[in-house]
Amino acid sequence: MAEGTKESHFEEHIVKYLTKIAQPEFAEYTEKDNSCYDKELCLIPEDLIGFIKDTQPRKYEALSAQYGATVDEKIVERVAEELRKRKTLDVFREKVKDRGQVLDMLY
Repeated sequence: MAEGTKESHFEEHIVKYLTKIAQPEFAEYTEKDNSCYDKELCLIPEDLIGFIKDTQPRKYEALSAQYGATVDEKIVERVAEELRKRKTLDVFREKVKDRGQVLDMLY
């Protein structure tokens, strides 16, 4: 077998490109440790909450007023529930509804 043809080599190349070579044009790409990924939920909770806070602060505040201190946990649970029920692209397209708020999952 030829050198560098395993999937792990391809993954390493993509990570290197996005985090080192493409900088600063794509400064938002950062490498994270695998421990950040929640396998049960199929997402990175801190990234999800950060995205919602950055892109939809009013919606986050509205949910925060309803959920209180558990707002982050409740949002993560809701998105994970939708990902289990529907396909990822459907969640991206159709968004996630929670207590009167419609959360965009991408921009």
